[in-house]
Amino acid sequence: MGSNPIFGTSACTFAARSRSKDRTQGATTIAPASITDLLGAWRAAERRWERPASDDDVRAAALDVIRAWTAYQDAALGDGPSEFMLVADDAGVYVAATSGVDACLGYRPDTLIGMKISDLAAAELLESTPAKWAAFLAAGRQDGRFRLRGIDGRIVNLRYQARAHHPVPGYHLSRLWPEQPGSIEGTSSTAETPLSARPERLR
Repeated sequence: MGSNPIFGTSACTFAARSRSKDRTQGATTIAPASITDLLGAWRAAERRWERPASDDDVRAAALDVIRAWTAYQDAALGDGPSEFMLVADDAGVYVAATSGVDACLGYRPDTLIGMKISDLAAAELLESTPAKWAAFLAAGRQDGRFRLRGIDGRIVNLRYQARAHHPVPGYHLSRLWPEQPGSIEGTSSTAETPLSARPERLR
């Protein structure tokens, strides 16, 4: 797949990486950036966004912040929590996703770029989704349940927290996780994981 305008050439891995030279072997190795480095890259991107060179650079700078923020969130989430985050623009078009979406829905983060919420929503939610999205943008926040369609067509029952204008104005974050351990239709399930048991990331 070619270069992605938001994530560059490697959307499923950390956007920031450090290069080191192996002096004994003479080979170049690529090591993942530390979470501290990723946090620094995110903050630096925010500073560039606050002082764009021109009006034309505002969107590019905003997407740069989102890319750095997504890389930081991937590092912070690690491999433990079964959750993922999606960032969409005002029209509900996805511009970023954390890598956890792969395990839950089967999509690589880069394949979601350019898709809309309606491309993933369960069929019975398609009619109500535009009004729900408009209500979310007007209120600035929304928590609840939703059903998304995985890449293989299975429906996944999810809980979500959504916050408007995060991580930058004009872009909107949704944090999602399976409502139940077996929340993909056609699989066995156990009791729902209470919202109070989930880590509080969004305020």
